[in-house]
Amino acid sequence: LRLDRSSTVSTWEPRARIRVRIGDASSVSAAFSRAARLYQVITDLEPEPTLIFNDFWLNAGSDGVPMPRVDHVGAEFNAILPRWSLHVGGFLSWGVGLGEFRPLADQRAASAFRFGDSRTRGVELQVGRLPASAHGIGAVLTYVLSRSERRWDDKVWVPWRLDRTHAVRLQLDAHVSSRWRAFATGEFLSGQPMTPVAEVVRVEAFPTGGGSTGASLYPKYVYGPEGSARSAGTFHLDLGARVTLGGPGRSVIQLGASVINLTFGPVAPDVPVAPYELIQPDGTYVPGGVPYKRLFSLPAVPSVTARIEF
Repeated sequence: LRLDRSSTVSTWEPRARIRVRIGDASSVSAAFSRAARLYQVITDLEPEPTLIFNDFWLNAGSDGVPMPRVDHVGAEFNAILPRWSLHVGGFLSWGVGLGEFRPLADQRAASAFRFGDSRTRGVELQVGRLPASAHGIGAVLTYVLSRSERRWDDKVWVPWRLDRTHAVRLQLDAHVSSRWRAFATGEFLSGQPMTPVAEVVRVEAFPTGGGSTGASLYPKYVYGPEGSARSAGTFHLDLGARVTLGGPGRSVIQLGASVINLTFGPVAPDVPVAPYELIQPDGTYVPGGVPYKRLFSLPAVPSVTARIEF
């Protein structure tokens, strides 16, 4: 049991966990915890290639800033067999006072921040196969089915921007020899919620001084209900290898190389193109409605590591 207190707010944060063994190779457990902060940390949710990262720290309990608090409940079953491991878990959470930047698609208010409630639930299944020998291949397959929602100013539950309904991950670890080890990870995630464009309007822009006095028209988006569409899914494959060598004295040297996103897979969600991209060189609009594209593209990223243990 933990108590956090500031000059404006205070909160109790209880935590409890119980675990029961079933025989020598399996167990069941359940846990409850409350997480809270005496301040808000509001930052960008979407990763994107930009040189500007907004990061705001706000004191809870003052200037209309609520204290963020989330309660978590989880239960799991674990079993370890001679060649297999099994994990089955479920989780629930509900929170109040969570804050984030107001997205561009939320055009109902001028405030840069918004605060609301959260609810999350899901199940996780993980199956692992241990290598048959010291030089065998181990594998872990994980599947998660989850749902994460938020409720903002209008008190309507909507999918959270980072919600992923399905997640599948396969991890392989091969001990090729006493010195060489190779590993690979492949992951598929279903698409994130997306707010679609409902209408394109043309807004007049008047020159501020000099030149022509006529007004020009440029397109602007009017968005539909938040989270009412889904982006396409994402996938990436990572590969790597490591060799262990003897160094001076009793030291051990490990050299490794890896490649992230070897398949150049789509790793970013879909977003509508910028409004100005709708205008063709002849001044007409792109036919067929508003096109969507990936927020950014990620090439294969190689890396080399060296580690020395004395």
